[in-house]
Amino acid sequence: AVVSQVRETDWLERKCVELGLIEAREVTTVEELFDLFVETKKLSWKSNTLYKWDSVTRKHIVDGLGQEKRIKDLTRSDADMLHLKLKTSSSKRTGKTLSPAHISKLMANARSLFKFAVDSELIARNIFDHIKRGSEQKPEERCYEVSKELIETIIEAAPSAEWRLLIAIWRWMGARKTEPLELKVTDIHHDASYTTINISDAKRQDDYGKPVVRKVPVFPEMESYLLDVLETLNEGSVWLFPSLRKHGRSIDKPFKDIIKKAGHEPWPAICNNIRATRANEIERIYGGALESAWVGHDPKTYRKHYSQVQEADLVRACTTGANMVQHGGASSGNVNLITKIPSKQSHVQEVARLFRSVQNSQVPPLGETQTVKTTGHSEDSQTTGAHMVQLDNLKALLASLDPDLLRKLLVEMLKE
Repeated sequence: AVVSQVRETDWLERKCVELGLIEAREVTTVEELFDLFVETKKLSWKSNTLYKWDSVTRKHIVDGLGQEKRIKDLTRSDADMLHLKLKTSSSKRTGKTLSPAHISKLMANARSLFKFAVDSELIARNIFDHIKRGSEQKPEERCYEVSKELIETIIEAAPSAEWRLLIAIWRWMGARKTEPLELKVTDIHHDASYTTINISDAKRQDDYGKPVVRKVPVFPEMESYLLDVLETLNEGSVWLFPSLRKHGRSIDKPFKDIIKKAGHEPWPAICNNIRATRANEIERIYGGALESAWVGHDPKTYRKHYSQVQEADLVRACTTGANMVQHGGASSGNVNLITKIPSKQSHVQEVARLFRSVQNSQVPPLGETQTVKTTGHSEDSQTTGAHMVQLDNLKALLASLDPDLLRKLLVEMLKE
């Protein structure tokens, strides 16, 4: 029993082996290496990380390479074959092929596993070090912007004050799925000018192994929901969400029912996309430093997994271009793309109208003259004057048209 406890701590085991107090473990197969790696790391891993390694990664990596395969006999070709095999594998849960992001993560885990073997001097080189890490960003079809208007209709359909506040914290504070469930009433701090909530980060830890605490402002959009919950709590209450804590990591399941009740279809990666939407908003409005402080992303992680083009970005880009023209900024032509196509179409239609009116008129051919009475304005002189005005207008419009567009217009009219 004592030896087992010693082996749970990597540096202690190595020291005892050096002193001859215990024998070095014989690790020869892929499965033995994997078991040693998990046993060494599990004390520093979150429970979810341990679960994923011990189930998903074990299935794909250990079974893919071969449980009884000797690690010293493996080559880069075996690594390449595993990589290819993963690209053609399907998920048992969904029946779909593994996504590039999932494959990239599995290969990164395999690289970490065999780096551990190299560091432990079990093998001479890492057979996965030549495989580049691919993109681990969500596929575009799984990205979804959760707008303010959408979340407000969902909050209205929520069955209780706790649910309304929970959804508001997800949306306006960008909290991870389970982080709000660990909030205590004492985590709320009031100042003369602002209110903040201390959120314990579910992933990041400080140098002492304790969760990093994010001091997040209570944004105006969620103030009323926070007050409603505080009014319902009894004096001496500890938890901010006493009735919702029981759901734990499954909190998204009843949340889907609320979304449906509001008349919407649940979107992919529900809580992750809410968080991504708010992360992008805060980054745009307050900058990357405050996005990291309030939402909890490392800048590299934000760019890699959460940075998205939002609808507001597109609207702002178009309106900014229009404002540049109004204020004399640099521009090439009409930058208002929303009105450009309709205006060009109406321009062509005006040319066609004038062209046909002149074509169907009785204007004398060039070189011929028309008698005009000098007493008064006859009907003939009025008609000729109108035609001349039409010709002048037509010339001006033709001069303003793009040559290629004009050529196409004339070809179509000649066909008629």
